[in-house]
Amino acid sequence: MADYSQGPIAGAPPAQIGYNNVNTTTMSSNPDNAFLSTVRPPYRPWLKFLPILILVFTIGVIAMIGYVVNVVGDGSQSLGFNLFAGAWTLIIGTFLILAFWNMPHIHYRWIIFILSVLSCIWWLAAFAYLASNTKQSFEVIKILESYSSLSSTYSFDPSDYGFKKRDLSALGLLEKRQSVSQIYEYIRNLPKYKTAASVMAGAATIGAIIWVIFCVFTVFYAMALFSSSPSQPAPAAPMGPVPVGQEPKIETYANVQPVYPPAAATTAPTFGHPSRPESTFSSAPTYITNDPRDPRAAPGAEFLTPPPPGGYTNPQFEVDRNYTVSPLSAVEMPAVSQQVNLAEMPSAPAADHR
Repeated sequence: MADYSQGPIAGAPPAQIGYNNVNTTTMSSNPDNAFLSTVRPPYRPWLKFLPILILVFTIGVIAMIGYVVNVVGDGSQSLGFNLFAGAWTLIIGTFLILAFWNMPHIHYRWIIFILSVLSCIWWLAAFAYLASNTKQSFEVIKILESYSSLSSTYSFDPSDYGFKKRDLSALGLLEKRQSVSQIYEYIRNLPKYKTAASVMAGAATIGAIIWVIFCVFTVFYAMALFSSSPSQPAPAAPMGPVPVGQEPKIETYANVQPVYPPAAATTAPTFGHPSRPESTFSSAPTYITNDPRDPRAAPGAEFLTPPPPGGYTNPQFEVDRNYTVSPLSAVEMPAVSQQVNLAEMPSAPAADHR
């Protein structure tokens, strides 16, 4: 049975892999590279444990930042940015754990890669900003320790103890209209502030560790993502000679030649009316050949008109010499009219007279 998948026209091009056969527009042969593809890249087995480690460290950073804010009673911009990075990582870390462990249908490979890159940027800025403020806090604590011998009473003259406001104002500790008693309150709570500064330093260190883990995760996941090569199409048949020792692939076709019936005998014309032979061709001839380039072996060959047998003449173009039609009258062309009468009305045979 003929193959109508490419239409009834013989010689239609076969379907090409990686192409849209309707308008021959190139299509992507690798659906794994789609933006919302959930196909997992071939990453290292230990890579899926890193989101769990990141989530644990992030919870620790958030707890430490909360302690510092509670002790100081105020929050700087560095503390707020670290809280933002921690909240971001709680959401991203939960998504990564679910995608790698429990829900493979949400493992959007390109989205995971983009979120990992953004997380690296956030944590780099967060721990660097917090480390800078921590250094400034330790400088302030060092100056306050030089005045730790002050009396516990609020009624004192800072100049008697060599108190220099410019030292604290240079470090940003003094605010506008800040009284000396408030500065003395800082000195009294110096141990508590030293503990808060140490906690800030620990939070900055853990933030740096989180940044390193995110960088390792992003690098190895990107290597697995970009190393997964697209699916290669089937190799084309070699155009050169077949190598020695390799048998050529031979496609077999039925070896049957087209069969035509003999031409029917025609009868002699009667009274100027030629008889036309009727068609003796089969309605659906079978073409079977062993040549793959023969168009008659292509799908839909039954719709082609078979060639006529040798020596056949189409009666439509055969010259009819039994009669002649002249547009002239008998007076103008008497000889022609007489020939026409003789041709159209043959004389009867004479009777035998004995």
